[in-house]
Amino acid sequence: MKAIFKRTLMLLLAVTISGAAALAQKKISGVVYKDGKPAAGVEVSAHKSKDTFYTSFDGKYELTISSKTKYIRFAFPEKEEKLDIQGKDGNVFNYNFGGKPFVAPKANGGAIDLRSHSELIQAKVSDYMRQYNLFFDFYKQKDYQSALKPWGVLYKKYPKSSENIYIKGMKMNDQFINLSSTKVEKKELIEKEMAIYDQRAKYFGKKGFIEGRKALTYLQHMYNPQEMTDSQLKEVGKKGYNMLDSAIKEAGNDTKGAVLLLYMKVSADLFRIGELSKEQILTNYDKVSTILDANAESEDDSYQLARSQSDKIVVRSGALDCESIVAIYQPKFDANPDDVVMLKKMMALFRRQNCTDSELFNDGAEKLYNLDPSAGAAISLGQRYAKKQDAAKAIEFLKKALEMNKTEKIAENDAIANYMLGIVYFQLKNNYATAFKYAKAAIKADPEDGKYYILAGNILGVGAKTYGKDEFEHSMVYWLATDYFAKAKRVDASVAAEAQKKIATYKRYFPIKSELFFHDGMKPGQAVQLGGWINESTKAKIK
Repeated sequence: MKAIFKRTLMLLLAVTISGAAALAQKKISGVVYKDGKPAAGVEVSAHKSKDTFYTSFDGKYELTISSKTKYIRFAFPEKEEKLDIQGKDGNVFNYNFGGKPFVAPKANGGAIDLRSHSELIQAKVSDYMRQYNLFFDFYKQKDYQSALKPWGVLYKKYPKSSENIYIKGMKMNDQFINLSSTKVEKKELIEKEMAIYDQRAKYFGKKGFIEGRKALTYLQHMYNPQEMTDSQLKEVGKKGYNMLDSAIKEAGNDTKGAVLLLYMKVSADLFRIGELSKEQILTNYDKVSTILDANAESEDDSYQLARSQSDKIVVRSGALDCESIVAIYQPKFDANPDDVVMLKKMMALFRRQNCTDSELFNDGAEKLYNLDPSAGAAISLGQRYAKKQDAAKAIEFLKKALEMNKTEKIAENDAIANYMLGIVYFQLKNNYATAFKYAKAAIKADPEDGKYYILAGNILGVGAKTYGKDEFEHSMVYWLATDYFAKAKRVDASVAAEAQKKIATYKRYFPIKSELFFHDGMKPGQAVQLGGWINESTKAKIK
């Protein structure tokens, strides 16, 4: 610390004595290499500098440059090359003559030394030490072109020396992929990176983890379904899907959340173009759910994200219908009706799609509640009784679900229980005020699901006749109803068509401009407060 302070003080004194001109200069140094070896006798000079230096036997040089220096010049009698340093930090600039575009060397051929880094260092293997130091010198400077040749030696000749060879090599390759100028070049570089992943797994294990990383890298660079034809999506998507599937089989419950989420995304895309069946996408969802359940207590947020997004992906894919759920789970239920884990997954799917007509739903709801009385099981029984139009029993179990969920704290359970209570009070009891309260509670629990806004809008539309004293005041409620339908469209594309039809229906009952004016001089867009059981604000609207 004293030495740092002393140097800082000396620098301040130097600035005071020498002025701004001294600050504009700095010393730089480095080593010049040719064919992987220190190069002697290289003439080194710099733009905007009067210094010239000839490298010593160990390739070292030192120059004084100005703040305006743009490049360093390295010259042999037969050739000259430049290194752009404008904007680069640091005082050390190593250089390697003849840097070439990235080509991943093959892992076979030639003598391969399978010793580890520490074993090679202990044995004083000079070639390894030279290539290792050379590679990391250039890598630290982000001079990936110059780092390429020594990296290639390490990758080919010393493949088991250090996993860092692969980690750093892939980082370099990513840079080359991003800078690639043609699709052909980009594809070749991606294939080479896949080979690096394979060799890393061969020598360092962790196959499941590495397979997952490999798939993520491949799809990151190659997969853009919005801009791909179906044939391109099929080719790239199926290749990525197979990688992800293999990674999940290898890693099992250790599969990372990002891999699981992408697996469901690609599955849904392949289903859309007819490359996966309904049964397969639901089987994949079941597989992903099992792994997510095993990581429910993990502090890794990616699992929670994968949970919420996977649910949305499978719902919006269109693969999740009542028939396909029954087709998958009926054989499982018949084989082992006391399998609580299976029952929870099955009933969650039934609840999500409101599939309450099948015998399997009825049997599963009762069985699960008896085996494991939880919020989810109570919701299923509530739905069962609602379907039978037994409002009292439905309300009893749905309120039990909300009470149980205060301990379980699962947002989805809160959303669905409140949603079902809203439906029961709306359709079976004609109690619009209570129904509207529960619909809003469902929205609060899950503001990204459009069906909750649709329910709120429907309650307002039907209940409008109970608000106010005339047709104009009824129409004010329609304004608020269309606000909810419009919000449904914004948050959830799967209900957009239904929401738009509802807006068109209720818009017919809006007043014309003159009618609006004759009610206290009201104008379109003016804020309006609705009281009573609604107690919300909206804006005045006309046809």
